[in-house]
Amino acid sequence: EEGEDFFASAIAARCEGIMAKSVSQESIYRAGSRGFLWIKYKKDYQQAQVIKRMARDLNFDLDIVVAPIVREKSGLAMSSRNTYLSDDERERALALSRLLKSVEPGRSVKAEKVRISKALEKEGLKVDYVEFVDGETLADVKKTAKGVCVLLAVFNGKTRLIDNRVL
Repeated sequence: EEGEDFFASAIAARCEGIMAKSVSQESIYRAGSRGFLWIKYKKDYQQAQVIKRMARDLNFDLDIVVAPIVREKSGLAMSSRNTYLSDDERERALALSRLLKSVEPGRSVKAEKVRISKALEKEGLKVDYVEFVDGETLADVKKTAKGVCVLLAVFNGKTRLIDNRVL
């Protein structure tokens, strides 16, 4: 159902159990008596939020540290997938960060989705999704505002790229 709570969907799909096993076995480091989980990049914003929620819901005694997105001087989010991009594709990929920067609070999400999708397509990128969600709950929002996260995913040639920005 449209607007269904993202976390309810994740639980229904048993994602929490899978991630809990992965987190508890592979990614927890000890700092004194408390564990912490280092999430390498904030670039996969949805994954980071689900893991934070899972840790809270399952009462994991963890501090979760999410590293900020590292960007090249051009604004392109650093990713191992960038090595697959031709010079032309690299240039087109810059549209993601440029469009993320162009979003301001107080705008209609519906209009912004259309504007951003058209601009990405004009750059020759195939849009997978353009989403605006509450930065904490990942619930859909109708207006851009402080704390809203803009999520983009595109195919640039054969390479899928993701990027995001929290307003």
